[in-house]
Amino acid sequence: TYYYLNRDSDWYYEYGKSSGWHYSRADANDNGRPEWIRGSSWNSLYWDRDDDGNKEFYRSFYSSYYYKDMDEDGNHEYWYVYSYS
Repeated sequence: TYYYLNRDSDWYYEYGKSSGWHYSRADANDNGRPEWIRGSSWNSLYWDRDDDGNKEFYRSFYSSYYYKDMDEDGNHEYWYVYSYS
């Protein structure tokens, strides 16, 4: 299984299965937190802001690899998360 998350103007969650790629879109709710697919531990990916208001990702279960890129204005607007199991 391969997981990929990226932020452009919206939030997306993609996960690979033997039947092909499946996509799920999550828009931010009123406190700025995207509502991810929930209910099973293997895809429990959450999002929050740190004390400085920066976007932070943390994942429960399985290992993930995090890195961030910047938009044209130098803001941390584009985040990517890769993980596999």
